[in-house]
Amino acid sequence: MVTEQDISRLSAKFMQICNVAREKNKEHIHKIDKVLDLIASDKLDLVLDKIIQEANSDINAKGGKATISEIFKEKPRARIIIIGDCWVPKHQIYGMVKELGIPNPKERLDLIFSYEEIKKSFSWNRLKNSLNYIGIILGPVPHKINNLGNFQNLSQKLLGEIGFPPFVEARTQDKKGVFKITKSSLKAALIELISLIEQKGIN
Repeated sequence: MVTEQDISRLSAKFMQICNVAREKNKEHIHKIDKVLDLIASDKLDLVLDKIIQEANSDINAKGGKATISEIFKEKPRARIIIIGDCWVPKHQIYGMVKELGIPNPKERLDLIFSYEEIKKSFSWNRLKNSLNYIGIILGPVPHKINNLGNFQNLSQKLLGEIGFPPFVEARTQDKKGVFKITKSSLKAALIELISLIEQKGIN
């Protein structure tokens, strides 16, 4: 049978244990006490409002969107495809892409320059609803291409069918706007495409 003396002795022992624990964890308990006091007061809403305002300010400072580098970091298999007759050497393309913030360009780009491949063997459906392809740059391509359906050209198909990633045409920067992949037209197209990809964000 437990007596009152036993209960008193156990209570004293329990308090001793609590005091030791409190002493050893004084800093943590102090923080917990502060949090409990905050919750019990009317200041919690003010603190939460401040946190939300700071988070929104940070988002607004970034424009509310991820950068191209962040997108490629989050999507390790993401790729951009450049299609069409090209006047720019591959090593210059890789250097240009890297300067614009896209890491490991050799692993992030598909370069399809062969007219024969574009015309006959390239599967456009692999770009549609793709989890990997996030952007297309289109240069001069053959007029007659397989699997265009009711569309007159590839640009119309990419614009008219749902499911294709953002795409930009590479055109010269003069008034004529000739369909051509040069260093200047490619860089302009890349900058525009990167902006479209960043607006779309990570999804």
